[in-house]
Amino acid sequence: ILELAEKLIRLSGLEPHRDIEIEFTGLRPGEKMFEELLVDYSKTVKTNNNKIFIEPNCIEEEEIILNEIQEIRHALYNGNNGTAVRLVKEYIKTYSEC
Repeated sequence: ILELAEKLIRLSGLEPHRDIEIEFTGLRPGEKMFEELLVDYSKTVKTNNNKIFIEPNCIEEEEIILNEIQEIRHALYNGNNGTAVRLVKEYIKTYSEC
């Protein structure tokens, strides 16, 4: 992040730490240090890098997902917002309202 900030300052024609100070503020309330992905690791294949996994392409799941998207789209097109929200909650297991 520091390197990115310094590059942006230089691209603006200024000198970092001279023309513009970079302030380290720490995490803000609710901000995460690490992001976790919602991945079913039982279906993934490990790569040479132990932090990178590949989820095999599954045609059947792709067709199911496309059908679910089409159902939500159809509900929205017909003005059935309640139905669309219900379908999103049903299809996306990790969905939660704020």
